[in-house]
Amino acid sequence: MEHVIAILEGFRFSKTEALVYVNLLQNGHLTGYQIAKNIGLSRSSVYNALNVLYRKGVVFMLPGESNQFRALESDILIPRLRKEYEEATTALEQALAHIEVPDIGGRFLNIEGFDNLMVKAKELLKTAEREVLINTDFDPYLFQSELEYLKAKGVRCILFSFNEMDCDELSLEIYSHGYPRKEGRMNSRLMLSIDHKMTLIGSSQSGDKGNVGNTGNRFVGTFTENTLLASIVAEHIHHDIYLLNLKKAYGKELLSEDIALQSDFEQSSCKLSPDSLNENL
Repeated sequence: MEHVIAILEGFRFSKTEALVYVNLLQNGHLTGYQIAKNIGLSRSSVYNALNVLYRKGVVFMLPGESNQFRALESDILIPRLRKEYEEATTALEQALAHIEVPDIGGRFLNIEGFDNLMVKAKELLKTAEREVLINTDFDPYLFQSELEYLKAKGVRCILFSFNEMDCDELSLEIYSHGYPRKEGRMNSRLMLSIDHKMTLIGSSQSGDKGNVGNTGNRFVGTFTENTLLASIVAEHIHHDIYLLNLKKAYGKELLSEDIALQSDFEQSSCKLSPDSLNENL
């Protein structure tokens, strides 16, 4: 019942109006006193709600010694609400079309929560026209429908990952180190470059490696149309693939201690150790 009340509130019913309407629908016809007793509200608030519903044509009054009320049948109310909703959205669309929206290119949009990050990633993927670059340990099948859409558009999609990727059915060029997935270490990072113009980066909080479906503040991300950052992300993914291809070509890991910078970043991320690097993803 609470679910029905909440939906009606979304259609400009107050909570009291929604309770009154549903109670009338359940009981056929009632007086204001009976409704107030049924739903546990004061008669004054119930009669105020009945007056509003009466003016909207959602309830009818049956005259007599004690005025009784009857609810409009739901199979009549629903088409009416649908029509009102469609008319309102059409009017809103036309009104918003005349509002000048400033160019937000170069600005940054912060995103919190895994689900919100996924929604933005899927939205961005569908905007691609030429090339998509992806660096992630997410399961690529999360983007299956978007990748199929991009294939039909002729968009090239390149994915790099340190983890093993079993996704032969997807339209992807895959470059992977093939490190086995470790339990509890999935879905910790996502980097997207869309046509080298837009980028989305996101990761789980340090020490908080969430799985698919975890929401809230476990994941944070940033989206921007700043072309410099988009180029940096694209360059980063290219370099990851170059290093992987060099490793395969020479049969060994080329990132070694003798070329280290001895920087704080190296010390904190253990980036020179492939195993440690994969551990910290």
